[in-house]
Amino acid sequence: MNQLTELSPEEKVTLDYYQTNALTRNCGYGNPEFWRPEFEKFRQFCPEGHIVDLGCGAGRDAVLFMSDSRYMYLGVDISPNMIRQAQLLVTKAPFQIMNICHPDLWPNSANGFWAAGSLLHLPKEKLPQALNSIRSFVKIGGIGFIALKEGDGEKFVSDPNGSRFFAFYQQEEFSTILRSHRFEVLCMARGVCGLVPQDKTVWLTYFVKVV
Repeated sequence: MNQLTELSPEEKVTLDYYQTNALTRNCGYGNPEFWRPEFEKFRQFCPEGHIVDLGCGAGRDAVLFMSDSRYMYLGVDISPNMIRQAQLLVTKAPFQIMNICHPDLWPNSANGFWAAGSLLHLPKEKLPQALNSIRSFVKIGGIGFIALKEGDGEKFVSDPNGSRFFAFYQQEEFSTILRSHRFEVLCMARGVCGLVPQDKTVWLTYFVKVV
């Protein structure tokens, strides 16, 4: 299956954005401390095992996972250019080009997954497919972390570097979706990242268990 042909028009525009901006991505968004508190909580829920980083981008969060020898990390992303930057940043980590909705992974092989700012680029109609795909490779009882942006609806958002597609959610809206796809919500939160004071994005974060 050609994973690129499976992309929606919205995903193709977003892929073009990341392909174009991969070289400079870690200049502004490469601080591995961005999700440090969430990573520490993830370690409490899932202290070891095989972890798949869905939408690993340029490798920022790989730095966290590769710092703990108890994890077997795999970073996947649809953008070849972002994968190349990730490999340069974390040379010992394994990365693969992969479509979140069509993961080429062994069934029931992962102990957990990490999806920080990746599922939010999928049109809402494709979210069930992505969640079902996650369930296909994560073991029952496996732990996941998901981060999304708070808001309503879905739309293209432009910045000086181009345009990307975002799906926005309310906290209870997304938790209801998770439960309907047999993910137990262990805890959830909303807030801004203190590392970037000028960024007022409200993040919705969820720790979930596959049941």
